[in-house]
Amino acid sequence: MVLVLMVGWIGMINDVKGAFLKGSLAGEKEQMYMKVPKGFEMFYPNDVVLMLLRAIYGTKQAAMEFLKELLEYMKDMEYQRNGADLCLYFNWTAAGLIIWMSWIDDCVVWGPMQEVPKESE
Repeated sequence: MVLVLMVGWIGMINDVKGAFLKGSLAGEKEQMYMKVPKGFEMFYPNDVVLMLLRAIYGTKQAAMEFLKELLEYMKDMEYQRNGADLCLYFNWTAAGLIIWMSWIDDCVVWGPMQEVPKESE
């Protein structure tokens, strides 16, 4: 943070809405099943379980699927993943260095004032 202030950068925090609900479980090695949720029992026979096609918030698979999606987006935007801190991504542009950091389902982007708003969209 001190370096960000010293070079006159700005930072923007982005919260990924529904991050753990967007991951697809299709094609995974293991399949996940759940009991019929309360209130929906009348639509299913008593001996039915439901196979999940998407990740559900609170499961370890949901966090892993979100990480896979995040890595794919960073790769598409030509960001490199830092080897020492795997939550840090960087890219050199004509305006200078842009840095992204992620934690759980939040991201912060730091860089030159003219680049950060474009990068955080």
